[in-house]
Amino acid sequence: MARSLPPLAWFRAFECAARHLSFTLAAQELNLTQSAISQHVRSLEHKFSCALFVRKHRGIALTDQGRRLLPTVASAISILQSATETFETPTDKQLLTISVSTSLAQWYLAPRLKHFATLHPDIGFRVISKVWPDEFTGLNADVELRFDAPSSAQSDSVRIGHNRMVMVASPDLISDFGNREFSPDYIADFPLIQVLGTTDTWNRWAAERAYLENLNISCNVESHGAAVDFAKAGTGIALTSSLVAAPCLVDGSLLVLERESLAAHDGYYLTVRQNENFEIASAFGAWLQAEIAQTEAAI
Repeated sequence: MARSLPPLAWFRAFECAARHLSFTLAAQELNLTQSAISQHVRSLEHKFSCALFVRKHRGIALTDQGRRLLPTVASAISILQSATETFETPTDKQLLTISVSTSLAQWYLAPRLKHFATLHPDIGFRVISKVWPDEFTGLNADVELRFDAPSSAQSDSVRIGHNRMVMVASPDLISDFGNREFSPDYIADFPLIQVLGTTDTWNRWAAERAYLENLNISCNVESHGAAVDFAKAGTGIALTSSLVAAPCLVDGSLLVLERESLAAHDGYYLTVRQNENFEIASAFGAWLQAEIAQTEAAI
């Protein structure tokens, strides 16, 4: 059976009094009375059956037991403070909440958000990443960037990017299959990566190009970001969003294997909520669309 822990208030009173070597200063810091600090410390001493302080006429001093206890208590309180701070909103910044598809968050937003933050140093951010459209329900974000089908996209959302599907692979994967120039005609020779939850599949690509029917779909993933990750690692050829793949296409870690892309049926949608943060959320949406246009012009 687990032993009961003393209340946190007792430990805080002890740590603060030990740091200041004063019940009076500890009371001022914790916004308590001096008698409350003294009572918390005495309760802790009673719990541990030992004296933690030596009470002197002009102040207090730690006992050996108090000195032994202090580092552990101080460390624990520091950890709790750090954990609390991760959930607190900065008081001097306006908070912009962005709910975003995991793929866009990882491969597109993460490397670029710092640029928007530089333009708006008075803005703080809360980024919530999700995979499936239904996971966005009830998040109440100021800006929403979700992967969706046209039939289920929200009426106040706009589609972002060229919304094209590209066939990509790592340079090493292609070279490992011989020195011959790559051609879509022998796509069946390669392992293929399929993104689940979308109608933009390898089978649709093959049907529109009249490719071989026996496609080797050997890896199924739940997002375009994961498809890019696996393709970059050499697992296979991915049919994925040109927007998500853009950073790897620019740096050369992925190659487009067929210059003619496929118009995607599903895609990424931007929604800006009509709330108290609408002005800065609209600025973010405009900035993002400009960034996307610049990125796609480079690939």
